[in-house]
Amino acid sequence: MSKNFISILLLSVIIFGINAHANDDNFLVYAKCKDEYNSSCDIVRTVNTQNEIVIKGVKLLNILRINQNLYKVKTSCGSPCLVTLFYSQNKEDSTDEFITIDNKNSCLIESDSEKKVIYARKLFTNESKKIANLKTKEFNGLLQRFDYYSYFKGRSFFSPDGNLNLIANNESTILVNKKIANPCGE
Repeated sequence: MSKNFISILLLSVIIFGINAHANDDNFLVYAKCKDEYNSSCDIVRTVNTQNEIVIKGVKLLNILRINQNLYKVKTSCGSPCLVTLFYSQNKEDSTDEFITIDNKNSCLIESDSEKKVIYARKLFTNESKKIANLKTKEFNGLLQRFDYYSYFKGRSFFSPDGNLNLIANNESTILVNKKIANPCGE
């Protein structure tokens, strides 16, 4: 009898704990889609139970909560067009050529394929810092293309010490592997 009581008590604590946590979120970003293919979705930001549609009618690829104060939303505007949007409780930012982001300090790495340059910048600022010029000799292995960020977006990452590992690959071949210390300058 006491084993059953303890089991029921533990199960109740787990269930109520999960519900309390789920209802405790005062900042959410989610999609309301009009079809099962996510081809026409409204992106909604909820802050303290106040809903705001921040973008309408986009093709949703995914929504990822980066941390307690930041969401990343990936949308498509047609092949090969992708837009990566970032939402905090009261700010928005976006990039067309997303490579990676440091989840700890919101250092965004993005490219400008037309200029053949890779930049680092803090989210929600316009102050970018050039960290790689793709016209230089060390990037000669990259073939000419209109979307240079595609070389870097799959493998590049931040190490725990805040350094960027900028890795360009073409299918399974690594073309460039460059370490950049503190790209956002912190």
